Amino acid sequence: GAMDCTVQLHELDAGAFSIPPKYRSSNSSSSRNRAGTSMRRHPPAPQLHRVMPRTTVFRCHKSRVKEVEVSPQEPHLFWSAGEDGMIRQYDTRLPNQKAYGSANVLISLAMAGPGGGLVECKGVDVNAAAPHLMAVACGDPYVRVFDRRRVATDRPGKPTTPALLQLSAPHLPLLLKAGLSRRAHATHASFSSRGDRLVASYHGDHAYVFDVTGTSFCFW
Repeated sequence: GAMDCTVQLHELDAGAFSIPPKYRSSNSSSSRNRAGTSMRRHPPAPQLHRVMPRTTVFRCHKSRVKEVEVSPQEPHLFWSAGEDGMIRQYDTRLPNQKAYGSANVLISLAMAGPGGGLVECKGVDVNAAAPHLMAVACGDPYVRVFDRRRVATDRPGKPTTPALLQLSAPHLPLLLKAGLSRRAHATHASFSSRGDRLVASYHGDHAYVFDVTGTSFCFW
């Protein structure tokens, strides 16, 4: 994410660095200790070759891109979270994913707020232990967890995507409903390595840990 409306994919050659053979005499330096009894050969410093990166720009969001996420289990896929209320899914094997009208909207929260209002996406994370689970830090008191197996990509304007879980500290929705606090919203969400916990940080509040295997602090 570039903190603007674009996602930029940079590709670098794997062989960007090279180190000459360790004991190549023409490219290394030698030193002798004071007693003259031993010789050490110092390999030269790694040489950096000029690499021209290949950059692809995706202009799929109409508001700022807040985070980009990848999953080691799915090397061809990556996702972006935008303040336009959309999570976009990109497949590096497919064409036609660079424009706003592309059919790569995985999650839409553009009408998920009160009265059908916009809910911004502030962050996204994929569960490493269960890659079908995706957490979205939202611009309201909730962190929403989705099952990607139940969600299909579509064009902008798709209906609000139903969440598997909506997680929040108990007091935040109550304060919001009473009109006492409009500042607290999730800024980031991250699954634990075992996938059974979800940590969420909040603007104007604290960080919280949720048990995604149970129902603690869960609001439906």
